[in-house]
Amino acid sequence: NWGISQEVKENSVILKSGNIVPYGVCVWSTGNKELDFVKDLNLKLDRGRIVVDNCLRVLGQDSVYAMGDCARMQDLPLAMLAQVANQQGKFLGKCLNKDK
Repeated sequence: NWGISQEVKENSVILKSGNIVPYGVCVWSTGNKELDFVKDLNLKLDRGRIVVDNCLRVLGQDSVYAMGDCARMQDLPLAMLAQVANQQGKFLGKCLNKDK
């Protein structure tokens, strides 16, 4: 159990305990309910979900991606199902590691 996150920075997550967890890629996993966290990000939303392009990149952001229940593809909205999130995770993993 890592604890409860308080703040997400560019390369680390600060926990409420004060511990700092460094990362290369941060994956935020949430449920299928619209969250205040998502609303407070000030990103383009459609039906409470973050709008992404066909590469799961958040519209208007260079290196920010969203997938699963919190994301809605602009051109091809997909169902809010675990299977879709799993497929998107594999797809995004391959995209982010294609040069390695």
